[in-house]
Amino acid sequence: MLGELQVRVAQTVEEALEFFQELIVLHEKRWEKRGFAGAFASAARKSFHLDFIRSAFDEGRVHLLRVVCGSDTVGILYNFQANGYVSFYQSGFDYPADRRLKPGLLTHHMAIEHYRTNNFLEYDFLASEKGEFQYKRSLSTGERPLFWVSFSRPGTKHRFLRCLRWFRETRRLVFGSPAVAQMTAEV
Repeated sequence: MLGELQVRVAQTVEEALEFFQELIVLHEKRWEKRGFAGAFASAARKSFHLDFIRSAFDEGRVHLLRVVCGSDTVGILYNFQANGYVSFYQSGFDYPADRRLKPGLLTHHMAIEHYRTNNFLEYDFLASEKGEFQYKRSLSTGERPLFWVSFSRPGTKHRFLRCLRWFRETRRLVFGSPAVAQMTAEV
């Protein structure tokens, strides 16, 4: 990859859907190499997100950003936005053979700079089921706890499921909190 690094932000719903389709290809390629299905392997989940992008894009609640080097895609981010707060949801990166190159780190860095220079307040990496990742530690300026709340009908089945979830969650306590990058400009 040779050329100028740029952040391209989807300007229309059609462009956002195009970015999303490319994100899926990159995302699935990475997870398939690891022997797993990616986040959009389910047709129902993919359909949900396509519908969500169509309905929320024009309101500014969905952002899709593509970082390019020349004409080559480095990475694509699928983010949510509300009141100046950007929440990273999902990504797809083009991983080169040279493992020293870090397309994810570069893409997130450029996205944070884009949002900072456009007066957004915060870029939130949100939670991770597998614990913290290097890019979160490298790019974050703080963290805060994230709490999950769920409701269910009373009954034996739901009590049993709640116990199973409690056991699973107590094992996760060793993992950190979601990381955030504050959008404070240094003066």
